[in-house]
Amino acid sequence: MAIIFQKKLLRPFALARDKLIREASLIVNTILMRKYLNIGGGKNFSYFGWENLEAVKSRYNKTPFYLTPQCLFPFKSAQFELSYSSHVFEHLDDETLQRVLFETRRTLRSGGDFIVKIPDFDRALLSLRTNDRSFFDEKQWNLASVLPSWINNSVEDCIENRAAFLFCGIWTTDTGNPFADVKKASSAGYHGPPKLSQEEVSRILAGDSPHEISQRLVDRAPGAIASEYDFNHRNAWSRSEITAILTKGGFKVNTTDTRIIIQRFKGIPGIRAMHNASLYIWATKT
Repeated sequence: MAIIFQKKLLRPFALARDKLIREASLIVNTILMRKYLNIGGGKNFSYFGWENLEAVKSRYNKTPFYLTPQCLFPFKSAQFELSYSSHVFEHLDDETLQRVLFETRRTLRSGGDFIVKIPDFDRALLSLRTNDRSFFDEKQWNLASVLPSWINNSVEDCIENRAAFLFCGIWTTDTGNPFADVKKASSAGYHGPPKLSQEEVSRILAGDSPHEISQRLVDRAPGAIASEYDFNHRNAWSRSEITAILTKGGFKVNTTDTRIIIQRFKGIPGIRAMHNASLYIWATKT
């Protein structure tokens, strides 16, 4: 109890420190050689020596960058020592991911490190099979902010739908953009899994390949809602599937051991965030 109280007491100071770092980085990074790249680091990511490719405009990200099948990173080849991407890949379709990997490799120096973090979809499926709801905890995946829209749209809050939301999430335009913190008050708005029958959801989730599961859910999304929509999560991979993709993209996967990766790359801002629910991959440019 004392430890929890101490953390709450120190939280305002931590927030103030983080803001000070972001503000200082805005100035220092104009003259500092940036050796590290964060792909999709969020609108408030600003740290010494880091570039950030992010689609949401903010004080710390004045030039939004969109990851697309045709995107070209605005950096010279072999510029970075290290690239990092945390919980971004699952938002990309296969074609876009291939382009991102190509550009990541192009802008990395020979032997440069690439740290990837995605949801642990293997563990998600295991938790589903064993009816372990703890992996799909509301705080872990920020479900508290979206569950009211499930109720308003007659979507049951059950472990199957929580799992489906992790593999394929959709949000209607009348809810606003969740990534830009632009929310609209609408009882018709929806942010959740494709609206399918429990029988169909269970049948799709019974598959063994996370990638195939996500694609089957994505294929069913258009017929599931009437209003305009966009995807939140739309892709997934097992440990072996993501390893194969990185290898094909010109990277050598060194390890997926979370402990080793966090210890070796502890200097990466936010490296420990969601570590209990994430799959970490450490790869190098071949």
